[in-house]
Amino acid sequence: MSKKIAKDRTAITAEGTAIIEQPGGQFQRIALTEIDSSPFNYRKLFPPAQLQELAASIALHDVIENLTVRLVPSGRYELVTGERRFRAAALAGLTSVPCMIHIYTDEQVRQIQLSENLHRENPTPLEEAEALQALLNDHKSIDVVASKVGKSKTYIYSRLKLLSLIPAIQEMLMAGKFTIQESVLIASLVAASRGTVFC
Repeated sequence: MSKKIAKDRTAITAEGTAIIEQPGGQFQRIALTEIDSSPFNYRKLFPPAQLQELAASIALHDVIENLTVRLVPSGRYELVTGERRFRAAALAGLTSVPCMIHIYTDEQVRQIQLSENLHRENPTPLEEAEALQALLNDHKSIDVVASKVGKSKTYIYSRLKLLSLIPAIQEMLMAGKFTIQESVLIASLVAASRGTVFC
């Protein structure tokens, strides 16, 4: 069943049926083959051992917490939250997953994913920095970004500094050879040598 998105936050099916955005979303069990990963999700690393552990739990108990998806103009569903559950469900052999359907803008998706990952999924520092930079590109203001993700401006600045590290240092940070604090210090020293000031 193909769908299209109307500007009044209503999804219209090919048959002309309107799916109006409901408070809290609309529940539906959706086939995995009808769901695409989000191009905005900055999480790139999903440790296989953790996915297998989650898949084993899902095989026994199904997906307990609904995934969040949105309708997109292609007529398919796009993940907003629940990438790990989505992947683990596939490993567990499920063919469908429980979802809450919403109608979100790209900006809303970025904000929701960042907030979800910051508070629940323990993202890597560089993944987090890239997501914060994307939000900053949207809003042009550290104050707005800090307010939206519930973090201090100092926290935001320190994460953004990591993006200025050369790839070799970023790899060492990812490998645990440098702490976040050490990496921020290195970035600050490099910025100072270039005459760049970070607040």
